[in-house]
Amino acid sequence: MRKLIIFAFIGFLAQLIDGSLGMAYGVTSTSMLLTFGIAPAVASASVHLSEVVTTAASGISHMKFGNVDRQALFKLIIPGSIGAFAGACFLSNLPGDLIKPYISIFLLILGVYVLFRFLRTSKTKSEKKSINLTRKRSITLGLIAGFADSTGGGGWGPITTPVLLSQEGVPARKVVGTVDTSEFAIAVSATLGFLIALGWQEVNWFWVTSLMVGGIIAAPIAAWIVTKLPSYLLGVLVGGFIILTNARTLLATWSLQDWVPVIYMLILIGWAGSLVFVIWNNKKGFHKDLRGDSMSKQENIHQHPFSITKKLRQAQHGHKSYILWFTGLSGSGKSTIANMVEGRLFAMGISTYILDGDNLRNGLNEDLGFSSGDRKENIRRIGEVSKLFVDSGIVVLATFISPYVSDREEVRKKVQQDEFIEIYVKCPIEACEKRDPKGLYKKARSGEITSFTGVSAPYEEPENPEIIIETSQYTIEECVQQVMKYLKDNGL
Repeated sequence: MRKLIIFAFIGFLAQLIDGSLGMAYGVTSTSMLLTFGIAPAVASASVHLSEVVTTAASGISHMKFGNVDRQALFKLIIPGSIGAFAGACFLSNLPGDLIKPYISIFLLILGVYVLFRFLRTSKTKSEKKSINLTRKRSITLGLIAGFADSTGGGGWGPITTPVLLSQEGVPARKVVGTVDTSEFAIAVSATLGFLIALGWQEVNWFWVTSLMVGGIIAAPIAAWIVTKLPSYLLGVLVGGFIILTNARTLLATWSLQDWVPVIYMLILIGWAGSLVFVIWNNKKGFHKDLRGDSMSKQENIHQHPFSITKKLRQAQHGHKSYILWFTGLSGSGKSTIANMVEGRLFAMGISTYILDGDNLRNGLNEDLGFSSGDRKENIRRIGEVSKLFVDSGIVVLATFISPYVSDREEVRKKVQQDEFIEIYVKCPIEACEKRDPKGLYKKARSGEITSFTGVSAPYEEPENPEIIIETSQYTIEECVQQVMKYLKDNGL
């Protein structure tokens, strides 16, 4: 009974840390089991089996508190599950001790970056509501982290959390919640792999039950903590924990036992100092953030129902309202086509308005630059403005490079399914450079302009747009006709 209570407490503590910071359950639990002389494969199997239950409880809790980015979750779980299953099946044949130090060095550097990035971060409007995770990146990250999780008895959180947090403007709360929730699929896949390789008889059910009990109790508490901690504080906590856990691995690998107390003391002092600094730097809003009484909190905002609805406004205009979202590289022809389409619609008596990137950066978005975070905030604002136009019964034509798939999908979610029409103005970058109406490509190639989409910044092609217009193959008139035909065929 005593052992059950002790290890249930360890499971509770491990899940509390894991659920709050997005990592450490596997590392903590596996380390404890290994100290009792349990074989690495059996220890990892026991931990993953207990995680099937604890991560399910944690995932439900995080979803309830709104800590999960569902799009990023679904992108991570498939490659992560494949990696975890493969790692579990081949654990005994892997040179884990040889690989682990190199992974720890990478994560240690990433931990330092995360800590210092959040030291310079305050609670600003530039923090986004979702994680910008491309399919290509999710596959690579999921496979590596899932594989490392099975072979090391805990690696999904320590790898996935800092990698996602290293992006500018990502919400720390969403990262922690998404990573912790996705770990359920990883645990299930790894457990299946271990059961195939080891069999049920090798599982230590005492450890599994003890860890499950503690983890289930801790899961909702940890999810609640994440909702209360401001992102800048959560980021510094995660960064410091990454540094501490990976320093431990490197010290053990390099046999530097004599330096352990000194190095740990320096890390803890630096970590504590960082926490004090980030709290002091954000002292004006810190207490409000912890209490949750900031007026920016959604629960303190109540939408007022008005008698004039969108349907009534559409009836008065005599047509449906929707967004024509033109996306593509600079010079692809977005504004030119949108201008002509608006002319056709206007001539038909349809109420329209064009939202153009350059025009809005001279007013509404004049405070934004061209960093990844500012680009996302630019599109978020435009999405909100577009939604207002649709609600007013007007057809809005939005012409923006909008390079990230996740940003465009966030705009799509703001309106009804048939009210967002994504138009991919497709044109090879070579053709765009030849046109270069504003001389921007020339400046980008010379280094005069940094973070220029297509040259020094990425453009993510639409995955399933309603319309694809290839301006390098068709005339402007033919492209306009293609848009008008789509609208006619769909009763718009």
